[in-house]
Amino acid sequence: MSTQKSISGIIGKGSIRHNNREFYAANVNQNRTKDNIILCKQDIHEAYHELFDKPLSEYNAKQKRKDRCISDYYEHIRLSKQEKLFYEVIFQIGDMKDTAVGTEDGEQAAKILQEFYEKLQANNPHIHIFNAVIHMDEATPHLHIDFIPVATESKRGLSTRNSLSKALEQQGFKSEGKLNTCAKLWIDSEKERLAECMAEHGLERENKGIKRSNLSVEEYKLQKRMEEVAEIEEQLTEKTKQLSNLNNEITDKQSELEKLSNKEVKIKDIDKIPVEKVMFSDKVKIKSEDFDILKNTSKKYYSNRQNNNFLKAKVKLLESENEDLKETISEQNSELSELKSLRGKLKISSLEQEIKRLQKLVDKLFEFIDKFKLRNMWENFIQKSKKRDRNMER
Repeated sequence: MSTQKSISGIIGKGSIRHNNREFYAANVNQNRTKDNIILCKQDIHEAYHELFDKPLSEYNAKQKRKDRCISDYYEHIRLSKQEKLFYEVIFQIGDMKDTAVGTEDGEQAAKILQEFYEKLQANNPHIHIFNAVIHMDEATPHLHIDFIPVATESKRGLSTRNSLSKALEQQGFKSEGKLNTCAKLWIDSEKERLAECMAEHGLERENKGIKRSNLSVEEYKLQKRMEEVAEIEEQLTEKTKQLSNLNNEITDKQSELEKLSNKEVKIKDIDKIPVEKVMFSDKVKIKSEDFDILKNTSKKYYSNRQNNNFLKAKVKLLESENEDLKETISEQNSELSELKSLRGKLKISSLEQEIKRLQKLVDKLFEFIDKFKLRNMWENFIQKSKKRDRNMER
């Protein structure tokens, strides 16, 4: 029976200095850094010159206005609000419980990750990897891949340019919505390839499902955001349906009001009935058949008057209901706007921006620590904090 191992594949923070150990985070065992497996290490500026100098020159040659020329494509992308200079993905087999660094399982995982990296390079023509390393100085071996997406045959701008969505689309990964972006579909595909590499070594991919214990912090936060966005999408659909029903109801009420307004009570004209005065009396005489007409007309008048009063009351009720419906629609529209606003705030990109901001702060913190040689003090502080937390948990 083959051994089962979980697979993790996520978008990383993209810290080259951290990946290349230009500074050390608290969870790194510096004694094992020498065991890290460097698979690729190219300066990012050199990579940009290699990839984009020729298409940049061709683009600038076509420009009739100098202000449209791009002098440095690296700087152009760095200042862009649309694209990132580079992207990072992290792949891991197992966890610290079953695939720890320093164990046979850990060594096997590192070997599989190295084979997987070589296949990933060959299978992704629109992904230029400029930095890749397998970390063996943390709890579990894992692979960091930093890459520049290369989209070709572009009709606007450079013919070859930096665009993650276009590059992945050219590799067959087309976005299927907010929860299935081209990046997610690509990572899922690579995780399948990693599972194939594992199978060649007698390991089976474990399908644990979505559980908090199986996810990294970033992956867990991302999953929670995706669940929240999906829930809000359902609420938006329900609210839209309710608004549609209310609008249909108010249209029906309006139609009924128009019918009532146009309805008239018709009473036979009684002025033409001949009346004969009785001599020496206030009374009058009318023919028997005319009396019957007058009597029936009186009954109809009374009945129609009662009906009119009823109709007027119903009109007022309908008008009141109409106002209530309009108020309800206004409230529903307000809730709909709030939901749309909330959905915007929960977009996954905002989470990525927050992670990026926090990583910059962490980078500066460790840069400060290393500059003033406070590493030992920092590590002692962390150890004491962990010990204090453990004591509090007891």
